Amino acid sequence: MLIASVFLIYMLFSILREHPFGVFFVLILSFFPGLVFLYLSCVRAGLVAIKASGPPNIKKLGLGTIRLFRFNIMLNNLIIMLVGVGGSVLFMNVMTPELWGDLTADFEVSDLADLNELLGRFSRMPTAIILLITLAISVSSGVIGTSSAAVAATAADKGPNHHTLWGITRQFFPLFVLSMLVLWVPTLALVMSTGGPMQPMAGLGQLSIGFFLGLPFYLVWAGCAICGGKALAYAQTVKDMEREWVKERDDMLGDIVPEDNIRALRLERQRNTKIDRDEV
Repeated sequence: MLIASVFLIYMLFSILREHPFGVFFVLILSFFPGLVFLYLSCVRAGLVAIKASGPPNIKKLGLGTIRLFRFNIMLNNLIIMLVGVGGSVLFMNVMTPELWGDLTADFEVSDLADLNELLGRFSRMPTAIILLITLAISVSSGVIGTSSAAVAATAADKGPNHHTLWGITRQFFPLFVLSMLVLWVPTLALVMSTGGPMQPMAGLGQLSIGFFLGLPFYLVWAGCAICGGKALAYAQTVKDMEREWVKERDDMLGDIVPEDNIRALRLERQRNTKIDRDEV
């Protein structure tokens, strides 16, 4: 086992030495599970803040992270690929066909390992691509936002036992609008400040150092705002489903008289019976 581990480490080191850009992929693969766990914890914090869930359970948080990987994250990536990447390819084919032809000419898979080549091609793309990517993120937030919050709700002591698809597409419009306001609208302002959506990405490098220093703080705030919105969407969905269940029950069984009303009717009937006896 030890020999196999050493051999795998040596092979990985050899590959990364020949293709330094692969280090970024290794780092992403290493930290991505931690980011998903952090995202789940952030949504849970929102649930606890609005008293929609109890204290977390560390074991269930780990299981919740696996559940997110199993479905929600895969669906999120699919939506971003279809709406973001697919929309970007369609946009460039329609709006800038010559540029798209230049970017894809003589492109090979081996070019993915050349960081300078990738950055050079990326810098020539129009800034409208960023708008399409943030739009895709907003769509994904609306589709799986409530479902992801439901997974977070199960990661608590005596938490609900929601299935994987619970709440999918619920509260789509509010979550979509929230994500658009905190991500797409600021991105639009940024794009317009650099000359419009048809300007190349290289223009972003002319922004002030203050923008790049403040960007991480804004992204953290935006992420927390979206997670809080998902927690509220979950709480509202629970209330909506309870009302729907009560309505379905009443439709099948009719209006159920509350117990207090039944007791009052019984006492009233007893008093009436006593009065009738006294009159006799």
